[in-house]
Amino acid sequence: MVAVVAGASGLTGSFLLSQFQNAKQIDAVYAFVRKPLVTKHAKVIEVLFSDDFMSVSNQLPEGAIYFCCLGSTIKKAGSKEQFYFVDVALVGKFIQLAESKSAQSFVLQSSVGAGSPGNNYYLSCKREAENLLLASKIPNKHIVRPSLLIGARNEFRFGERIAQMLMPLFNWMMIGKLRRYQSISAELVAKAMLNLGVKNQQTTAIIESESIQDLASGR
Repeated sequence: MVAVVAGASGLTGSFLLSQFQNAKQIDAVYAFVRKPLVTKHAKVIEVLFSDDFMSVSNQLPEGAIYFCCLGSTIKKAGSKEQFYFVDVALVGKFIQLAESKSAQSFVLQSSVGAGSPGNNYYLSCKREAENLLLASKIPNKHIVRPSLLIGARNEFRFGERIAQMLMPLFNWMMIGKLRRYQSISAELVAKAMLNLGVKNQQTTAIIESESIQDLASGR
């Protein structure tokens, strides 16, 4: 089985690449990156691209499984327009690529709250990206909606770093319906995404944050 990953250099994407090394079902991984990865993995084939996935589609095999971990922040992107490009337009292009290459499955990392109505710009973009996948003809598609991700990024985000330090202290208070908003390890999210991707069944599912840990353990 061959995997294709977009957002491989990000927090969850980096953990995914590590998970693939011990996954017996995965023989090779095509990782879309803008610059060479710092950490090298035996199964990983790096595919350098700009903003056009289709320009390198001839490098990919048919029938692979696709994982999308693309995502930014408005501050990092520099504007709402650039944020939209990364989190919606680029995700849409990756979905189109997967369709054109007869993808077996597609797993999209979204965000907690994306399914709730509202005018929050960040969540509305995540919701739009989800809808692009749901409208696709890919037979096996999954959306995971993690809460605040815990893990060491290659880049420093001050606000997020503070939240990562504080949020785990309050997880015990978030029970019942609030469990969805507990912070969660990006490594667990990567494990859950891998388990979803290798399932050989035609289905569509949206996985909320409180269910990710069970999926990561194979339950």
